[in-house]
Amino acid sequence: MSVSKRNTTIEGEECLIHLPARPNGYAILILGDRNHFVKESSSLWLQHPSRNDFIDGLLHAGYTVFYCDLGIAHWGNDQAFRLVERLVNYVLRNEILNKKIHLFAEGMGTLLAIRLIHHPFIHVRSLVLFNPCLDLLAHMDEEKKNRFFYKRFVKEITEAYGIDEGSIEEVCQKRKQEMDTLPATKPIRVFQVIYQAPYSPDNQIRPFLNSRKEKEQTLIATYFLPGKTIDQFIDPIIAFYKNNEKKNIRMLKTED
Repeated sequence: MSVSKRNTTIEGEECLIHLPARPNGYAILILGDRNHFVKESSSLWLQHPSRNDFIDGLLHAGYTVFYCDLGIAHWGNDQAFRLVERLVNYVLRNEILNKKIHLFAEGMGTLLAIRLIHHPFIHVRSLVLFNPCLDLLAHMDEEKKNRFFYKRFVKEITEAYGIDEGSIEEVCQKRKQEMDTLPATKPIRVFQVIYQAPYSPDNQIRPFLNSRKEKEQTLIATYFLPGKTIDQFIDPIIAFYKNNEKKNIRMLKTED
């Protein structure tokens, strides 16, 4: 479906920009989980059939879609954040697009999405979460239940952030504080697999949902069984994005 795709390199990492046949003026930044690679003109999103269909669905709706190679296990680190920040600025500078972007974050990509929402100069219109890792501190506690998984987690975090083991909790606390201070008005939509979840829903999305509910903040979550593929959610995801574009139009008309 993509009329064209452009690849560029930022800070030594490869990035892809998918351009639709009929642009609607809005962009979607995809923030991936571990192993979400980009290599030259290809990526996980193009090589995996259901993910390729997902990209095609977004392009068919007129969205410009872009993403980059974030490394094997970035865990929302500063290097990945700086790369994404530069990619957003590059795309907005080189394409004719609304400056408020949509985000689609999967797994640990959620940690970067949260950091971007706090960014003073990057404007996020809405956020879709797919099997998110929202709370790095809670994930650390979950990994401690299994010695093998925790050992891998420690190795990945120390390498991602360039720290020693004694500083891990401090980093996790910082990421959690960012989650706890998300703006109440930011539109968020969640899609969460149950059972076989890569990140425990009990420690991730359920506490987040309860927290939003206590603050009377609307958040819609869809739970699904393993076996469903990402492209099967394309219609509600696009509807969510478009609804938040309409809200912006209504606000502009009110101001006039």
